[in-house]
Amino acid sequence: MAGEFHLRFRRKDLSVVHEQLTQAALIRPGDPKRDSQIFFDVEKSQCLKCHRLGDQGERIGPELTGVGSRFSRIYLIESILEPSRTIAPSFETVVITLKNGQALSGIKVTESETQLTFADNQGQKHVLSKPNIEEQRPSPLSTMPEGLEKRLTEKDFIDLIAFLASQKEKRGP
Repeated sequence: MAGEFHLRFRRKDLSVVHEQLTQAALIRPGDPKRDSQIFFDVEKSQCLKCHRLGDQGERIGPELTGVGSRFSRIYLIESILEPSRTIAPSFETVVITLKNGQALSGIKVTESETQLTFADNQGQKHVLSKPNIEEQRPSPLSTMPEGLEKRLTEKDFIDLIAFLASQKEKRGP
């Protein structure tokens, strides 16, 4: 019988609410009838504003198709509760200061000699003319907003994690 073992040390800055959500999502299985409903409800989970699963969603953040095969349940939980803890290299946040003093942040989507397109933490894409850009610098903070779990009940969070963990790569015959 295969099993999973998770050893966790509580970080000093980990909130009690985050710890409770983590423990609940590790222990409780989730409801298969509700799992996908939470994920695909863009107003509630907001996942599809930036992430793609199958043929739905945006390609701003990491691809979620097969995410359950690539990452453990604890990693999925931490990625939502602490989005800045681990950021995939191709999804680093950049802070852009325009010549008019306005500061913007997001993920570079495309870049040409004359324009830069980036996406903000609401999944909105912005096209900037390069001559208007004063400075670009990396940020240690994820573009994925903190506190997304606050939109969800504990049950919703458990179901969302169960759904993501169930997304396995499909292998050919």
